[in-house]
Amino acid sequence: MLGLAALPLSADEPKPVTPAYNHLTDKEEISLGRDIAKELEKQRKLKFIEKHSLQDYVNHVFEKVVKTSRRPNLPYSIKIVDTTELNAFSLPGGFVYLNRALMEFAQNEAEMMGVLAHEVGHVVGRHVANNISREDAADSLMTEASRTLFGDDTPARLVKQIASPVALLALLKYSRDQESEADMLGFYNMQRAGWNPQGMITFFERLDKDPEGLQSIMALGSDHPASADRAARISEEMRNFPAAPHLILSSDGFKEMQAELKKLPPAPKPSAEVAEN
Repeated sequence: MLGLAALPLSADEPKPVTPAYNHLTDKEEISLGRDIAKELEKQRKLKFIEKHSLQDYVNHVFEKVVKTSRRPNLPYSIKIVDTTELNAFSLPGGFVYLNRALMEFAQNEAEMMGVLAHEVGHVVGRHVANNISREDAADSLMTEASRTLFGDDTPARLVKQIASPVALLALLKYSRDQESEADMLGFYNMQRAGWNPQGMITFFERLDKDPEGLQSIMALGSDHPASADRAARISEEMRNFPAAPHLILSSDGFKEMQAELKKLPPAPKPSAEVAEN
């Protein structure tokens, strides 16, 4: 692990810039992410797989990605969500969720690791934290204007109250630029961690041919670029900056993980209430 973490960052990898309106410290972002995680788990009624062998495997491979990322010092954590929804998502401060359906959909370890590296890319880019900070800055301006016009901040508080049921998922949406940046950060990060980036390409190519899976992975509402376009862009990056030879495509641990998943009871389908949220 120490050797992997010491690998140099690629000069071709994007370097996320934190916008001026995001004043959150790492400590504040971690606290924010923890609060969002609690609320999201409650809203979406998430159920988790806690079998030690499966969690140990996911922790092991995930640690390699986070330790070689551009923000290796956050206290990252990962949970396996027991659901038929093909998805993975991340929250500010390094809270990552990997759905069972995605672990089953992946044909090799590199495909799964490409998704995890992409989610870590969102954390590295501070994408949700930036979204929340932008809205908070706008809300502060609205509150000040309300006080000037009406003598107090009641209108601002009412708007905030009306928006609250949908605000959380709205703020968790990623723009196309954010998705593309996370792809590129993930592309280089998974190589430093030891995995073949071809897995990211084949994952998107297969997803493009699976309309049901594509619809599921967009469940959190992000403005995802087309999967085929993402695969093409990563393929072009790989042609321009070829991956090192002998990177991992799959492993016995991955095969054992998928075999263990098959022994578990079927994953619950998301309820209609959760799907609407």
